[in-house]
Order: sequence, then C-alpha cells, then structure tokens
Amino acid sequence: MNLKINLFCMLTIMLLLLGCSQTIKQETPGEPLKVAVQVWAGNGPIYVAQEKGFFAEEGVDVKVLLLDTTTIRPAFLSGEVDAIFMPSESMQILYDSNKKFSIIMNTDYSNGGDGIVAAGNINSIADLKGKKIAYEKGSPSHMLLDLLLERNGLTNKDVISVETPTYDAGTVFLSGDVDAAVTWEPWLSKASERAGGKLLYSTKGDPLINNLGAFSAEVLTGRPEDVKRFMKAYFKALDYTYKNPTESYEIMAKKFGVSVEDIVGMREGLTWMSQQDNVAYLGNGKTSGEVKIILEKAGDLWIKEGFIKKRGTAEELVDGSLLAALND
Repeated sequence: MNLKINLFCMLTIMLLLLGCSQTIKQETPGEPLKVAVQVWAGNGPIYVAQEKGFFAEEGVDVKVLLLDTTTIRPAFLSGEVDAIFMPSESMQILYDSNKKFSIIMNTDYSNGGDGIVAAGNINSIADLKGKKIAYEKGSPSHMLLDLLLERNGLTNKDVISVETPTYDAGTVFLSGDVDAAVTWEPWLSKASERAGGKLLYSTKGDPLINNLGAFSAEVLTGRPEDVKRFMKAYFKALDYTYKNPTESYEIMAKKFGVSVEDIVGMREGLTWMSQQDNVAYLGNGKTSGEVKIILEKAGDLWIKEGFIKKRGTAEELVDGSLLAALND
C-alpha cells in the first residue's frame, strides 16, 4: 500500500514539474528581433517605436543596432542581425551574395535630402564630364550619380571619381579638393559656403533613392507574426511622429547621436511612407511602380560597374504578403 502511495506521489510530482517546466517555457520570451539601421531620419520612427513602448505593446522584443556603411551589410550577411534598412542598391548587393531575404516595407524615399553640389562653371549634370567628383563607391550616392549620368548620355568613365565616404564628401567639397560631390543634408544647404558653390541637383520631386526594410528568410519563415508586430508598431510610431514631431525628433537625435537641427534638416528632405503608401508601392512584388524600376535599375548598374554578377528581379526581392495581411 505504501509503495502504491509512494509511486502515486512520485508520478504526481513528476507531472507537476513537467507542467511547470512547460509553463516556464511558454512564458520565456524569444530572442529579440535584431534590426540594423544607419543614421537617417527615415529610420527614426523605429527608435520612436522602441522609446514609446509600441513594440512592447504589440508583443515583440526588438533590438535596434546603429551601424555605419562599412558594417551594416556584413552584419546582415553573417546573421548578426535579422533585418536591415537600406536603399535599393544594397538589396542587389545582398542578393548577389546569396543571402536569402525579402523586402517587406519601405520607410521613406529621398525627396530633396540627397543631391550633388558643384562649383565653378558646372551648371548641369552634363557639365560634370571630366570633373573630379567625390562620392562613396557602392553607396546610394554612387547609384544616384550613375543614374543621373546615364540620363545625360555619360558614364562613370566620363568623370574623375574620388572615392570618399559619404559622410565626408561634403567636407571634401567645401575644402576645394574636388569640383563636385554627391552628398546629403546638411551639406546640400552648405554648398554656398564655398566660393562659387551651388546645389546642382537634388532628389526633390525625383525619388531615385528609397529606404527599404528587408528581413532574413529564416525570420520571415520562423517568426512571421513577430515581423507583423514589428510593422504594426512601426506604423503606430510613424503616426505618433506626425502628431508629436518635437518629442519624436528629440528621440531620434538622441538615438542617432546628432542634433535636433540635423534631424529637422533630414526630415525636410524625405517623405515617410504610410502603411497605405507601402501597400501601393510594394504590392506583391509584381507591381510596375517605382520599387520595381529602381530595384532593377540598381541591379543593372551594379552589373555594369562590376560590383555584382547577378541581380534580382522585383518578384524575387519583394514580398508584400505580410504587409497585405497586417490588419487580418
């Protein structure tokens, strides 16, 4: 009898322990989604979502990593981060590296925030022929320059390229060491600080640079609900930013390590894209909209430049299914 009781007690304890262990397992939070961004106000609502607790409200843990142009792509390729926010030209470079991923959203596009400053007798893109131009190779600035040169019947071989990190291109221009530079704000506004300096071109009304959000195939397959929660929190933060710009810009400035004035300058040169804008812009990847044109044009240019050997089509690169199902 005692033996039966002891066995019953042991079995009961084991079942209780098993139940506790399962409960603990269910309550243990998963790994955070690791999202890589660069200093750009277009990425700012991601930090607003983090700071205001919108990710937590949606039930997803997100870790935001601020990386520079030299480390952000390698971090995504190695799996150090789960998602990356960068322009079209980087998506084609990632595709060529055989990284499995999908573009699922677009935060913003440059609407005057990027451009070319020039001095002397340079008054048109065609006048850049034979001139020294500072820009970072393999960057959005490089893609922008190539697209503009192509429009005017020129190529990179028609100019003297001075390879310069994007964040230094404006400084190099003001120093007088080059004739022109492909850069962004605040350097576009500072062009006149050099004698004869001027804004030659800006993306105002010419959205050739966009900021795309791509997630790894592993995360999209294994954690689709977390990715949807991320997007819901992001769009909630974007709405909050519109309604509370002063507070939101202060959050962005602190997180990016720049001044509020810098954020305001960046903000004036971009257009954020709402959830509805994203649905129209990305569609299911088969859209004939700007995302298809820019993605495939970037791939063609990089192949011509010798940066990549193969490029992806919009159908291969874009997946709008999670976005379309966001309100389901």
